[in-house]
Amino acid sequence: MKKLSVVLLYATLAASLVVAAQAPVNLGSAANFAVLAGATVTNTGATQVTGNLGVSPGTAVTGFPPGIVTGTIFADDPTSAQAIADLSTAFNDAAGRTVGPVTVAGNIGGQTLLPGLYKSTSSLAVSSGTLTLNGQGNANAVFIFQIASSLTTTTGTQVVLTNGAQAANVFWQVGSSATLGTYSAFVGTIMAYQSISLATGATLNGRALAEIGAVTLQGNTVVLSGSPPVTPPGGIPPYNPPQPCATCVVVPNLEGLSLNAAAQLLSNLGLLIGTVLNSPSSSVPLGEVIVEDPIVGTVVQKGSAVNIWISASPNSPVSIPPCVSLSPEWVIPQVADGAGWKTEIYVVNTAEIGSPASFTLNFYSDSGQPQQFTFQGTAGPQATLSGTLGPSQSTVFRTLGTANVSTEGWADFRTTSVALNGTAVYTSTNDNTQVTIPFVIPAAGDLILPFDNTLGYGMGIAVVNKLTTSQTVQVTILDQNALPITTGTVNLSGLGHTSFDLAGQYPLTANKLGVVIFKGAGAILGIRYTPEGAFTSEPGFPVVE
Repeated sequence: MKKLSVVLLYATLAASLVVAAQAPVNLGSAANFAVLAGATVTNTGATQVTGNLGVSPGTAVTGFPPGIVTGTIFADDPTSAQAIADLSTAFNDAAGRTVGPVTVAGNIGGQTLLPGLYKSTSSLAVSSGTLTLNGQGNANAVFIFQIASSLTTTTGTQVVLTNGAQAANVFWQVGSSATLGTYSAFVGTIMAYQSISLATGATLNGRALAEIGAVTLQGNTVVLSGSPPVTPPGGIPPYNPPQPCATCVVVPNLEGLSLNAAAQLLSNLGLLIGTVLNSPSSSVPLGEVIVEDPIVGTVVQKGSAVNIWISASPNSPVSIPPCVSLSPEWVIPQVADGAGWKTEIYVVNTAEIGSPASFTLNFYSDSGQPQQFTFQGTAGPQATLSGTLGPSQSTVFRTLGTANVSTEGWADFRTTSVALNGTAVYTSTNDNTQVTIPFVIPAAGDLILPFDNTLGYGMGIAVVNKLTTSQTVQVTILDQNALPITTGTVNLSGLGHTSFDLAGQYPLTANKLGVVIFKGAGAILGIRYTPEGAFTSEPGFPVVE
């Protein structure tokens, strides 16, 4: 009898740990929308929304362009009004679920949760660590989060799906407002009673649905999750993601793959691996992909890079092996030769052990076309340089610097290993003064550059467009007290480049110091010069919203 009691006790405890299965929340016609708001939808920066966008009873949709909607915009019309009504019904459905709730509170980052109903009586956050939603091998597994107050994520945090979990089956019912932090990655349908705000670079694989307030976007990627939407009576047909063009491909799901497996899958699709970062995790096996950017389902051009985060030990980084398909990318924002200048490019393999790694340097002109430079020891002008370096090996490429006419542009550096890195050195052939520039990681958001044009100092600036399409970069210049000095634009061709003297381009910056903010630039570089002709480099910093 005692043994039976023990068995029954363990059975009771085990049953208490099982999360009750939930039916999905019926979104009605709101399922057709990636972004939906009751008041306004506002955007700044190069946001991309894949899915429909709507607002009702409000009418204002601003910031498109420069934002892009791959779908249809509905502003206070019968379609958006019906979607808001259906959202209200769905919100109440999610809020009214009562079967088997599991209480959660505070920060749920760093946890692995199973399908079911989760209830917070106050606010909820993903503020440290990765939140993993484990579908347990069931593609129909449903996750519902009831949040009485606000939902927030902090900079760089991630919500990831494993073991078959689908973004279309994750629902966040938020009693007030939701805020996704800078460069955070989130999944699921957010149904906020008030407002939803995505900070710079945040990505959402799902929906941002704000019942009475605003949806605010800032250079984000929002992709409608893949559940079949419902067609409202007499309304629009269901939204279907566009078919890729001949040179396009859909970013695949890399989560749970090893680095080599992810690289091979991307290579098979004509894609490259971009930056590879470690993300400490106690829940995801070491070396597996946790999250990717752009997020799964995004339509991109073949040859594009996909940045990935891989699981590392909570206490120490993992070793990233070289991989034939791996292609970390850096930028050399300014390459100049002739008319008193020459450029030296140093490449080094920082690994002490391991396999040799290859690299390629592609040079582009101001107009975005391949740009040839003449280097010492090469057979004539070259628009592409390549090589292979073993552990601790290095090499250098030197332009001649003898021409009377200046040739300028920029360079894209790609490699088969994150161990390869380098610097560029610009030398004045008139007096041998030099400035050293580390390779620059392309930016995903806005950039800010400090300047000082007082006491005879000056600033030269180079700007690069990493996109294959033309780009208008918005320029805002503030003084040291953050008061406006002037504004302007820089128009760049696809893969284009420009360089200019700050005071020459914007005379109002003469004898002042402050900052220059670039919205939409892929990479920038400042070269500060003294009255005596000495130079130093200044990198651009990502803007923190």
